[in-house]
Amino acid sequence: MRPTILVVDDDPDERDALVQLLQRHDFDVEAVNDGRQAIERARHGSRPDLVVLDLNMDVMNGWEFLAAASEDSALRDMPVVVTSGAPTIEDTPVRLEHVSFVAKPLRPQAMMAHIHAMLHPEAAQLDDAPSDGVPLDSHPDDVDTYPFETPRP
Repeated sequence: MRPTILVVDDDPDERDALVQLLQRHDFDVEAVNDGRQAIERARHGSRPDLVVLDLNMDVMNGWEFLAAASEDSALRDMPVVVTSGAPTIEDTPVRLEHVSFVAKPLRPQAMMAHIHAMLHPEAAQLDDAPSDGVPLDSHPDDVDTYPFETPRP
């Protein structure tokens, strides 16, 4: 059975790009617009194997999602890959167990490395998955950046 990943992002272009990338890598993918929808889906639908979570959303942002998930015994250990335009998330208002961080602009190889490490912690260490891109599980159609990122000179 293929792992299910829940993408949580209120930007439709970024959300769609992530969904397409993950589908190309043979994941079952669901997508929602905000943290509230993600909590409801995880609590009352089928719990995803991993969540890809944007921090900056208008309705229940990523921090609020992480706080709610950490208080729920059924969701507390759910792996999450956080995406943000901030360079780091060191000063966090919530406990970050089972959470990885990938800085935006997102690079497909880095994203896939973090997802692989979170889904298979026994086989990979996040120290081996830098957020600046590594050639792990790359797909021939993957490009250096997502379609919504401004191309580098």
